[in-house]
Amino acid sequence: MLNIHYRLVGDVDIGRYRYEKGLRQNIFYTRPDWSPGERPVAIFEGAKKAMVVRARTNNDKLDIISIPSKTPPASLLEEISETYRHGVYWCLDPDAYDNSREFASKCEHGRAVRLLYKADDWIVKHGITGGQLVNIIKKGELIT
Repeated sequence: MLNIHYRLVGDVDIGRYRYEKGLRQNIFYTRPDWSPGERPVAIFEGAKKAMVVRARTNNDKLDIISIPSKTPPASLLEEISETYRHGVYWCLDPDAYDNSREFASKCEHGRAVRLLYKADDWIVKHGITGGQLVNIIKKGELIT
């Protein structure tokens, strides 16, 4: 077992998610059957968001993963920068664009993608297609 992720209800000031005691935060892979690092990667904030994007895009040329928050542990950023070398597209929520730029600066071929909405909201509430979202991702600002 890698981890168990709990969704908390109530006071949002303490955060919405917790991990099983004693287990560290992990990268969420939408295609765990793929070998990490063999294709470009789009990184989203939150596992559910990554799952919605994976289901809508259905793109075999782009890996889609997520980090647990816009302020992940340094170990996860290190793991991403050491694993992915074919284009690293940081697609964090709109309020975290500066984080996307910062994280992209630490990756080979790092790009920051400015999203108008949270990716899952853009898909579910605003009707963007998977192809449209992939085109926006590909136009991310090259940082490194």
